Amino acid sequence: MHLDNQMLCLNSVSKNYNSKENVTVLNGVNLQLVGGKVTVIMGSSGSGKSTLMNIIGMLDNPSSGSVLIEGIDVSKLTGNERSRLRSEKIGFIFQQYNLFKHLTALENVVFPLYLDNALTKAERMDKGVYMLEKLGIDHRKDHYPNQMSGGEQQRTAIARSLINNPQIIIADEPTGSVDNNNEESILKILHGLSREGRTILIVTHSDRVTAYADSLYMLQNGNLYEEDIYAAK
Repeated sequence: MHLDNQMLCLNSVSKNYNSKENVTVLNGVNLQLVGGKVTVIMGSSGSGKSTLMNIIGMLDNPSSGSVLIEGIDVSKLTGNERSRLRSEKIGFIFQQYNLFKHLTALENVVFPLYLDNALTKAERMDKGVYMLEKLGIDHRKDHYPNQMSGGEQQRTAIARSLINNPQIIIADEPTGSVDNNNEESILKILHGLSREGRTILIVTHSDRVTAYADSLYMLQNGNLYEEDIYAAK
């Protein structure tokens, strides 16, 4: 399926922190993400990437402006409604994998499904095995994170992010802890997911990611600038 509708929209989003002096981290950011596309945001350390990602993922609130997911203004939702929307619509992939060390690959993948009381244990495990198969790592389903390579751990993390079938995937430096071969493999996976109709947002500092981008932005001092994607490639 390919989604032509706007999945996520940021309108004039700013973020300020009031300490001894007012610090502006994001300054009037506008961004539209649609289904079936890979959007890449690049920026140096301290540019505001993490803050922007947290606001997009409903983990933080903007000081001003609005965030809309499928036309829903998330600022108007209760905490429980935001949590439900996040779990249903957004999957997160992190640089450090964030796998539970005491759980196997399969147990890590199905962990989010325990929020769904309608599923039996067998149904959860079947869904988990399917996701691991999709990522080409089902042969490692009974292994613990310390028994897997970095690339295998990241594939497991991606499988976990997909288990609830989210339409929006937010990837924070998803290839930052893997070698070049695994980096290309993971980027191909994310690109393939976009072609299934999912909205992919990659926040990174790696130039190699631009080869898989449909649109490219630079974040500098809290300001977001769209770049010429063809020039970048």
